[in-house]
Amino acid sequence: MAPKAGPVSGGTLLTITSSGTVANFISSESLVCRFGNDETTYLPISPATWITASKVQCLTPTVVSTTKAAIQVSNNGQDFTTTASSCGSSYSADCFMWYTEPAYSGVTSATGSKVNVQHVLTLSGVNFCTDAAFCDVPTCVIYGGDRHERRPHSGKSSTVVVSSGSSMTCTTPGELFLLNTGSLLVTVSFNRQQFDKAGAFALEGMTITNIHPSAGSTSGHTLVT
Repeated sequence: MAPKAGPVSGGTLLTITSSGTVANFISSESLVCRFGNDETTYLPISPATWITASKVQCLTPTVVSTTKAAIQVSNNGQDFTTTASSCGSSYSADCFMWYTEPAYSGVTSATGSKVNVQHVLTLSGVNFCTDAAFCDVPTCVIYGGDRHERRPHSGKSSTVVVSSGSSMTCTTPGELFLLNTGSLLVTVSFNRQQFDKAGAFALEGMTITNIHPSAGSTSGHTLVT
């Protein structure tokens, strides 16, 4: 099953793969997923999408607070797959964890706001997922560009390190070249699927200080320095 964790707001798209020697998922309107460890803790059933006889997908429901639950699949809405009896602190292949969405309070860089350098950004906040058994190593995607558009800067950052539930570092993907003063939008995901805006980081762009000559012929071909 992947991913193994998602926010309490739900909406995580789970891909569940049959681990048995006989693939037995059936494409039907009755194909569903159930979340819970026993009859007293079952969450609302989620419709499942058939991918192959050994793979289905379904969306996680919303929960009130951080919790873990086993995932079960049924071809007919009544007979479900067997799962772990409980999902405690230890990891189980059929258990999913809901985490509280992180709240970010700042993005800073030890190298200031210079362009043309690689930045190691420090992200501050609360509720960073530190349960390595369920949460993935965070994915940090940085966007930048002019005021008219934002484009990913080489996609994912090269290094992300979570030092605690309130601090992490995110390395920018190489040197950043912005002709004008601009900013980077930093987004982070703990399941490589659902991203939260961590904040913006302003950069000092390059500034033109002098042009020589200041005028030329309308026919063009003036060499400007």
